[in-house]
Amino acid sequence: MRSYNLLKFKVQRRFIIISKSKSKTRKRLIRDEPSITGTTADLQLKNLKNMGNGIIDSDLKSLIKTENSKELQFKIKQLQEFTKNLKAQLKVSEAKKKFETVERENINELKWKVTSQNKTTTSALANSRDTSRSSANITSLIASENNIFQENNNLLPAALKEIIGNNTLIFQCLANSRNRNWNPIVEKLSESSEKLSMMSVNDLRFQFIPYIRNLSFENIERLDNMLMERCRSHKAGHDAEVTRFPMAFFECIFKNLLDSATTASNTKENYEYVLQFFDKLLGRYDKSLETYGADGLLKKFKLNNVIMGHCITYIARMGALAEYNVMNKYLAKFSQYGIQPNRNNYTTLIKFSIDKKNYAQAWDFFDTMKFLSVKEHAPDEKTYYSMLLICNEEANYAKAIDLYNELKDLYDNAKSSKMNKVFPFHIDSSSKDLQPSIKTLSLMALILAKSSRDNIISEGKSGSLRLLGWKYIHEICDRKDVQVAEAPSTTLSRYDKDSGDTLNNLDSFYVLKAMMALASYDGDVGLARALYFKYVSKIKITGSTKINLDPSMFNLLMHSYSRCRFDHIPVLLGYEEGSKLRSQILSNVDYTGRTLEEANSKVILPPFLPKAEILTKEEILMESRALWQFHVERMYENSDTIQIDYEKDIEACKKISTDFESFKFNMFALITNWKKLSHVDDNLLNTKNLCTFLNTAISMDDLREYLLRLRTFSYEEPQLDVMLKREWDNYSQNIIPSFTGKSTDSTFVNTENIKQHNRYDMFSMRYRILQQSEIYLLSMKAAVHFKNLDLGKDIWKKRGGYRKTWAFKNDPNWKKNDEIFAVSVVSFFTELGYLTDAMSVIMSSKKYINWSYPMVKKLHQALLEIEDVHSIEILLDITNNKKDLYEQKLQEIGKSLEKLKL
Repeated sequence: MRSYNLLKFKVQRRFIIISKSKSKTRKRLIRDEPSITGTTADLQLKNLKNMGNGIIDSDLKSLIKTENSKELQFKIKQLQEFTKNLKAQLKVSEAKKKFETVERENINELKWKVTSQNKTTTSALANSRDTSRSSANITSLIASENNIFQENNNLLPAALKEIIGNNTLIFQCLANSRNRNWNPIVEKLSESSEKLSMMSVNDLRFQFIPYIRNLSFENIERLDNMLMERCRSHKAGHDAEVTRFPMAFFECIFKNLLDSATTASNTKENYEYVLQFFDKLLGRYDKSLETYGADGLLKKFKLNNVIMGHCITYIARMGALAEYNVMNKYLAKFSQYGIQPNRNNYTTLIKFSIDKKNYAQAWDFFDTMKFLSVKEHAPDEKTYYSMLLICNEEANYAKAIDLYNELKDLYDNAKSSKMNKVFPFHIDSSSKDLQPSIKTLSLMALILAKSSRDNIISEGKSGSLRLLGWKYIHEICDRKDVQVAEAPSTTLSRYDKDSGDTLNNLDSFYVLKAMMALASYDGDVGLARALYFKYVSKIKITGSTKINLDPSMFNLLMHSYSRCRFDHIPVLLGYEEGSKLRSQILSNVDYTGRTLEEANSKVILPPFLPKAEILTKEEILMESRALWQFHVERMYENSDTIQIDYEKDIEACKKISTDFESFKFNMFALITNWKKLSHVDDNLLNTKNLCTFLNTAISMDDLREYLLRLRTFSYEEPQLDVMLKREWDNYSQNIIPSFTGKSTDSTFVNTENIKQHNRYDMFSMRYRILQQSEIYLLSMKAAVHFKNLDLGKDIWKKRGGYRKTWAFKNDPNWKKNDEIFAVSVVSFFTELGYLTDAMSVIMSSKKYINWSYPMVKKLHQALLEIEDVHSIEILLDITNNKKDLYEQKLQEIGKSLEKLKL
């Protein structure tokens, strides 16, 4: 008995042809013919049908002769499976045939027909897409089953389509499911006399309202009024029934108000408008509670945590405009309405607390989520990630490790419960492997790297923390489809919001940043340079596209220069797996860029020295300075260089100014314009990056280079005022010191030369940063490092002048900065042996600064060495005042505990 293995049958060039006569089946090869009529789909369809008939006929004959019932059932199942597969193949072939038929149609004629119905449709499509793409989109729309011109679709209910009476408008606004524009639809409905009267409330709830998004403020009001009018007519004039507003309507209005946080500008006026609208809607709900009571309302008329979540989410998204009292106001509504916040609500509150730097409140929310012990409220990985962000800000590696182990245990328990689909905590639908994400592992490595920068924070375990951080990196490398050593994609310019980043590309950025941090704080310049080169070299520059690099990545590169120690062995070279990873990354870097050039795009090639390792201090100083200039002036962009006639601009600025204050204001605006014309990167040119750049010169023991960098890329507010004042007074003085740092042989210089120098200094303000507390503190650190008394006194004096400026008075942390600077001054005098001056600083500031022993420890030890008993007694008396207060507070706490025991 002959049988066929139907399940394993593959469609090849060999076909079975069944003749009309009753002769035996025969096989023949189908040769390639030079001319074949019909389409490819026709040929495939015909062959599939002939092939299927031959197999089925022959198998039926064999099954008739079969006497075994089990074998017969098996053959029937085989035939059923083959029939199912054959139908699927036939369906695909018919779809291809239909698509090829549509492709052969005249696209121009089709566009003419669409234009004849409404010219605006064609113009909208032409503006949003190019000609070829729009033609393809029109063809696909015509070929699809949802084409509104060919078949009836479900874009809108039939009743609303009848009210609008313009199918072209509906198609234009709603055809693109990813970017639907509901504003014209709502406007058209509000202008009609019927409005929403032709649809029942239930149809509105399920067929129309849930899909409306991204409405403008005007259309939100129109929709709200239409819904209120529809609810009023629902009960034939009973005004009290208007208060029973279905929650589907509420959620639609709240959701569109939430969308305004991204669609509308985040101004104070818009913020206050949305809050007033929230209060208006909640007042309507309060009226329904007064009328019917909480027990008298059905579930569909009751507020829930999703709708209230829109309120707190909107406030959290508003950033600096949001206030705690407003957030607490809406949080009180939860308890007022008897609503229990869900996981998303708690996560939003945690993120809001983190943005406001209120970490204690964030930990309280997190503990509450765990305390509830309900799956619906249990924190998920997103919540754990938010808490790890706090650990990163506080450099609390111990707490971070505890949180990660807790999250990992939850995933391990989830794996054991996977068969029953009962997870001990919320599992995201995107989680496939039930393990911490790459983003979480990268953050753990970043926290450990950041904690290892200071021996006090790391408790003397800096090397161990970095080694543990690399362990998480190796765990990422061991996963499938992750190649850390390969160059990431173009998404690493995280400020480019329109680049269409995918999750994998963002993961590459997080991993790369964690590796940069580990290499930077370890002083591994070779690895940090290679990683940063991979970061920037894969960002393609096309046309005049503006690219904003991540400032933190550049800061880590500068930090690796400042922490470089030529006698230090990197952590990765201490074990085989790390050594292989490091050598693999270094070998894949070509600093010359020969392997990176492409025809239609340009890549960013930073001015790195063409060598894998840097071995001298001079090379570090030269390369760091070249990189700073390269990034600050955006030398990697294709933008045309504009020659700025700054002297002509200054003269014009003087002519339009009436007095010195107006001249000063106009000059600030002019400097801002110079920055734009010079393409200065404001994101990268910040105080944090400048301090790291300056610290590199300190680490390399080059005082001259430090002073040159400080003078070139920073300025003092009094210095700018002097330059502007002298420019306004037309240089009436003949003796003016130059601010360029260039020495001159003659004391009296030509007024015209002074004028040019002064104006060039004003023009250089476009890439200079105002010296603030951080830079003064770093300069005092330089004075201590170089043991330069004159530099220390000069910085101390200038810092005193800075305390009188507007920038210092508006600094919310000025008291803390004063305390830190005072400690640095005491350390400076102690290092140089001027112990009397150090004591004078402490005694003169004891009314304003709470001195503690750790702040004066070095001074106390120095006084012990010279046995200055009198100064020691004074110093300890000053530091013990705080200790007495501390003991007094302990006694008060002890008394309160005794009362609690009673």
